[in-house]
Amino acid sequence: MERPDRVSSESTGSKPEQPVHIGLGEIGLDGIMAGVIGASAIALFFLVVDLVRFEPLFTPSMLGSAILKGVTPSAEIPVDMSMVGAYTLLHGGLFALVGCLGAWALVQRGTSPGLGIVSTILFAIFEFGSIAAAAIYLPTLIPLLGAGTITLGNLLSALAMGAYLHDWQPHPGDRLAAAH
Repeated sequence: MERPDRVSSESTGSKPEQPVHIGLGEIGLDGIMAGVIGASAIALFFLVVDLVRFEPLFTPSMLGSAILKGVTPSAEIPVDMSMVGAYTLLHGGLFALVGCLGAWALVQRGTSPGLGIVSTILFAIFEFGSIAAAAIYLPTLIPLLGAGTITLGNLLSALAMGAYLHDWQPHPGDRLAAAH
């Protein structure tokens, strides 16, 4: 059976098995979907954390207020649905961007295996960078939410994005690697 990611000489009557070009559109869609999955994973994780603390939607409301209004993060910030919505859009957009970078890195990994290692290191830097940025710009955030809780949420998000990009669907990097 012919693989859909290759064009065989039987179907075209010409050159044997050519890899299909991976366009920016496919990379973008893969990346956006990975970002949506990652953002959803961490949002659901913090929804559970907030429910356990008896304050549903506290975390996105507090983060939205801190980032968009400049309010100092504290347990006294009331839940503001407009901040939940605004933060959710900001958060989703940033995750979509990171997902696109991940999908792009996956394509590069298919043609340049060393880049996979570099991508993993960069991802670790992004994760630790987010905690460092919070420590610098929002110093009350880490004690309020807990470094372990933040790290666990980031880990779940990274695993969800990685599972989508690596295991749940054929994606550009695998097709390119298989073609070589």
